[in-house]
Amino acid sequence: RIGPAIVLRSCCTGAGGTSSQSPSSCSADPALKPGSRSVAEVEAHIQQVMDDMVAPSVRADGGDVHFESFEPESGVVAVSLSGACINCSSSTVTLRFMIKNVILHYVPEVTNVVRLGEEDDAD
Repeated sequence: RIGPAIVLRSCCTGAGGTSSQSPSSCSADPALKPGSRSVAEVEAHIQQVMDDMVAPSVRADGGDVHFESFEPESGVVAVSLSGACINCSSSTVTLRFMIKNVILHYVPEVTNVVRLGEEDDAD
C-alpha cells in the first residue's frame, strides 16, 4: 500500500530527497490507539501533520489550509481553506482526497475531515 507520504513531499523528505527529520516524527505510530492521548496532544499532532505535509502542497497552488477544530467525541477535524482555494472548483477534491487522506493516515484519532461550516459528510 502506498501511503500519502510517498505522494507528497513530507517533513521526512526535503526537495532533494534528503531526510530532514527522523521518519518516526512523520509516520503513524501503530501502537497509538484512539483515546490513548490527550486532546491537546492530538490537536498538536494534527497541526504538525498539516504544517509539514498538507499546507506546503496547498500553498504551492496559491491557497492555504488552516486547522480550525477537533471534536474528540466524533473524531471530526474541521479545516478552512483560503487564498486561491476559496473559489477553486478543485478545492473539494483537494479536501477529500489529499487533506483528508493524509490526516486520517497519520492521526488515528481522526475519523473524518470536513470544511468549516459544511455538513459532516462521512464518506
